[in-house]
Amino acid sequence: EPDDCCGSGSDIWIFRGAHFKGKITVCKEVENSNYSMKLCCVGEILVCGYQNEVVVFDTQTKTEIGRVSLPVGQKTNSNEDDELPRVTFIIHPQTYLNKVIICTNKGTAFLMNTRTTQILFTFDFGSEITCAAQSGVVDVLGFGLLDKR
Repeated sequence: EPDDCCGSGSDIWIFRGAHFKGKITVCKEVENSNYSMKLCCVGEILVCGYQNEVVVFDTQTKTEIGRVSLPVGQKTNSNEDDELPRVTFIIHPQTYLNKVIICTNKGTAFLMNTRTTQILFTFDFGSEITCAAQSGVVDVLGFGLLDKR
């Protein structure tokens, strides 16, 4: 049975069914920011996205496996804050072992290996990705875009 998680501030609580397994503190910067974390449990691996950072934890040992800063895309205007991608959604494709797809407000999705925290492939949709869902068809995901495509 996979773990479930929920978070508040910089803390994430991990559950298996109705049983509390422990707490992980991501980092103090998250506590004072007005940005929410995006969480995805993949078996005993927790993937946490906030701002342009993705952090991967082992929920058994409550230790950090690794972290990655998402690459900056093309400059959209002169405001530097707009250059950094922001994690909007994280999903684990059912048939992909140790992989998640990280979606951003810049319309880019990254396929990442959760064991190595390596970005394996980049998809560009050209509009902010607001949600993603697993299809009933093997290896097919649906993406919701802000421009309604």
